[in-house]
Formats: sequence, structure tokens, C-alpha cells
Amino acid sequence: MPNVEVGRDLRVFVSGQEDYQNLNNDASGGGGEGFPQDSDAFRVITASANGSQTWEDREDKFGTAAPILGAPQKASGEASLEAYITASGSRGAWPAWNTLIMKSGFTAYGGAGDPSDANTTSTGSSSGKTQVQVQTGAATNFMEGASVLIEQHDGSGNGFGSFDVRWITDINTGTDVIQFSPPLSQSCAHSGLMVKGGNAYVVDDDRAEQSMAMYVMNGSSMDRVAGWTPTTVSISMGGDTASRITFSGTAREHVRMMPTQLTTGGGVNDTADVWDIGNVFVNGGGEMFGLDTYW
Repeated sequence: MPNVEVGRDLRVFVSGQEDYQNLNNDASGGGGEGFPQDSDAFRVITASANGSQTWEDREDKFGTAAPILGAPQKASGEASLEAYITASGSRGAWPAWNTLIMKSGFTAYGGAGDPSDANTTSTGSSSGKTQVQVQTGAATNFMEGASVLIEQHDGSGNGFGSFDVRWITDINTGTDVIQFSPPLSQSCAHSGLMVKGGNAYVVDDDRAEQSMAMYVMNGSSMDRVAGWTPTTVSISMGGDTASRITFSGTAREHVRMMPTQLTTGGGVNDTADVWDIGNVFVNGGGEMFGLDTYW
């Protein structure tokens, strides 16, 4: 039988961070930041998380007998992931990678304020290649900055059931005219063509402290990056391969988390607040480092 990789080892969880500096560990207040939870699971093709914490030895000119701890330098962290571009399957519903987009310097505009706009049609009277006029009162179902989907046709107004997607630049609710860009290849000045609303992502010029926490599990280790702010978002599509989206950038913090056991004897319960850790093998748990993190 062929050796087919089914993704048993690589697991990724991505959560938006409420605070750039501090992880939220309260499950009722967002969870996912301080620990992975199922609602933040994300399907990826590849993912990586790494970083370093450098130390500088202190100079001792006095012959001190006890150890003198070093000074921690600036920590570095970075992460990246690649995933397939998959839609939600429902018009107006955001895709699985919505959190990644929204926390990477974009803002969202929603179209389709009313699901009934599936019945919105072009009246044809003031429609053309750069605007479409919908039936009376229907323009309020759309949002400037979002997208409009206009049914393609055979040139005589007979719709195909497929759509052209355009960005809405202006809406006149008085005349129910929706202007869009770029122009259509042919005029939509035909009554009865279906017109639907959609969602759109736009670069956010007011981005402030938008970041994510990501857990990358592979084999017996788990890496966590906090304060992750992707600076590069790229989309590849076309050709013979499936469309993909990639996020990469720096993070405020990176820790490598190692599995271990608790040697409490009496077990874990809601009255115990201190437990002994077994198999402290990474850095020996020494106070010179103090950076070991266990799960």
C-alpha cells in the first residue's frame, strides 16, 4: 500500500488575541489564547513556529561565591503557515481563515444584510457596465466597500446562474443604484438578472495591536507564539494546483512546550494548587534558565 500522509502529527490552533502583551487564559473570556481549544483548530498544509531567548553573562569582578544570573536579552519569535483557500459554503458566511485575515491588517465589509436579497434583481433601467439598479428598496441590503454579485447572461438578458463579483464603490438608496468597479465585460441593463450581496476584505489603515496566539503541535512537542503579527499575506491561485494562502511574520513571544508528568501521588483535584513535575529534562529546571514550559 502507498504511504499516504493523513496529517496525524501536525495540529494547529489559531486564536485572536485581545491584548498584544498578555494571553487570556479564561475559557469564558475567549480561551484559545492561553491554551488551545477545538473551536480554534485550523487545517493547514504546513506551519512553523520558532524563536530564541538570548542571555548575556554578567561580569563578576568581586569573586562572588554564589552564581550570578545572566541578563535576558530581547526575545525573538516568528511563525508562518500555509493553507488551502476554502470558502465557507454559504454566501455571507466568513471562511475558516477569517481570524487570520482580520488580525493581519484587514477589516471586513459585509454585504447581504438581508438573506432575502437572493430575490433582488436588476430592473435594467439605469443598469450598465459600472452600475446596477435593483428593485425599489433593495439597495439597503448592500454595503459600500463590500461586494456585489451580478448574474452573467447570454447578451440578451437570459441569465446563466453564474455571477461576476465586483467591489461596491457607491450606493444611492434613493434611486437604488449600486455603483461598482471594475466594469463588467457586458452591460447588465436587462430586467430580471439576479443581484446578490457578498463580503469583502479591505486593508485596515487603523490597525492597532491586532495579533494572534498560535499553537503548533508536531509529534511530542508543542510550540506557542503569542503576539503574532503577520506582515506578509500572499495568495497563489491559478494553474494546475489548488489556491493557497500564506501568512508569515514576527511574534512577541515563543515558547517550546514539553510533555511531562505530575508526581503528586494524591492526584489532581480542585483543592491542590501546587504539583511536582517529573521528567524535568530540558534545561534541568535550573534557575539560570527558568524558561521551561510544560503541558
